Amino acid sequence: PNSVLSVSNAPFGDAFAYMYGPVAGRIVTAFMIFGCAGALIAWQFTLGELLRESAGEGYFPEIFGKVTKDGVPVKGMIVMVLIQLIMIFFTISPTMVKQFDVLIQLATVDNLVPYVLAMAALDIMQKEAGHNERTTRLAAVIGGAYSMYATYQCGMDAVTAGMMTVLLGYMIYGVYAGQKPYTGHL
Repeated sequence: PNSVLSVSNAPFGDAFAYMYGPVAGRIVTAFMIFGCAGALIAWQFTLGELLRESAGEGYFPEIFGKVTKDGVPVKGMIVMVLIQLIMIFFTISPTMVKQFDVLIQLATVDNLVPYVLAMAALDIMQKEAGHNERTTRLAAVIGGAYSMYATYQCGMDAVTAGMMTVLLGYMIYGVYAGQKPYTGHL
């Protein structure tokens, strides 16, 4: 029933428990936890690689560019985990569900900014590549509009906090990008 799902900490597990029994509910909940953990780990490695490459180009501090003998940017990933822990403390909420919602909304806003920037730059990238696809341009406009809608749906608290983190990132970028010799391309 909606009254149960609307207050549930594990709505998928509760739905399966209701339909197929408590064991099925626990199995589905476990899979959801594993899925979320896997996604978070994958994002950590993606972020580590993004920062490693950016540090190599001179856009972020050198610590993000240091890698192990296997090519893994462990030190940069540790710095990011510490920053993320600080963000967790700044978003402490009365319940774990509320905390999760706040962090998801903040991450959504922060991740939509580069998507919108990429979609805004698509026309220029197409022209430089010798293409001029109207369908791609239309998809970028639709994607940009949806990204704006998704940002709005996160709420003003998430937008404000997200913009603060984006602006902080731009400031860090400005400090480190300014140390790189200008070649005519950013």
